[in-house]
Amino acid sequence: MALQLVHRGIVAVAVVVLAALSLRCWRRRADRADRWLGLALLIVLGAQVAAGAMVATRGATAAAEDLHLALGAAVWCVVVTMAARGHGVATGVKAMPPSRALTVAE
Repeated sequence: MALQLVHRGIVAVAVVVLAALSLRCWRRRADRADRWLGLALLIVLGAQVAAGAMVATRGATAAAEDLHLALGAAVWCVVVTMAARGHGVATGVKAMPPSRALTVAE
């Protein structure tokens, strides 16, 4: 029971952070793809929370647990895509030139 409460507390914080990121994307980005990613994050996150609530209140059937897990993976995919597109990255930071990249010694 205590582990479930810890999970719910972490989820509450994560939902607030991800919803803020999504709204920031929607309001401050001019690129349509960025705006759609923000909207996709809100939709998938809402579905993830609803599926988790269904698992918690109606019992954990295998299908409900699978849905909850799949939606969690979808949230992760959207967040990684947003990160790859540069959301939340400090402005003015330059990438390391290829010549300075780490290489495997032969």
